[in-house]
Amino acid sequence: VVSTQSTGWHHRFSHLQFYGARYYSYLWSRSIANLVFYNLFYDDPFSESGGERLKEFLRRGSSVNYKRSVEELVGYEFGLEEMVGALVEPVKMFSRGYLDQQT
Repeated sequence: VVSTQSTGWHHRFSHLQFYGARYYSYLWSRSIANLVFYNLFYDDPFSESGGERLKEFLRRGSSVNYKRSVEELVGYEFGLEEMVGALVEPVKMFSRGYLDQQT
């Protein structure tokens, strides 16, 4: 894609053609991390039981089915809606707090 002279090429989406699956892998990982945080550490960031569960999860590595292993860790089956929610909720929480400070 050739940029037109005197335009903001970075305002277009052509730069995304180089991202490929890497961008979506990042979103998948971010969603899983948020699910783990909100289910294990949100109420108590230093939770010993949450830490032990996370340690056991990490110890197994890729030797087991990843989705089932994450579901065991967070305590329920999750699908697309929960994963999208895990990405959106932190943004909504930040936005509410930020907007409240602006008024």
